[in-house]
Amino acid sequence: MEKDQYGTWAELFRIHARSHRVLHHIVPSKEKTTPTDTSSAEFEQWTTLDSTVLQWIYSTISTDMLTTIMEPDSTAMET
Repeated sequence: MEKDQYGTWAELFRIHARSHRVLHHIVPSKEKTTPTDTSSAEFEQWTTLDSTVLQWIYSTISTDMLTTIMEPDSTAMET
């Protein structure tokens, strides 16, 4: 049953991310999507969007799973 729940959750999450144009924060691509200049406006926007995606992930999983996967300074892709 858990596998079925994960599959449903993952597909709904991908749809949600695609609708907000942040799918690249959770689906690996061949192109590097993280800006390298940490002082740029582009990096700041990327960080804000990534934090939003992390909040979505954290708020839609069980507490047990949250305590297992939560790491300081992780990205949505890593999570």
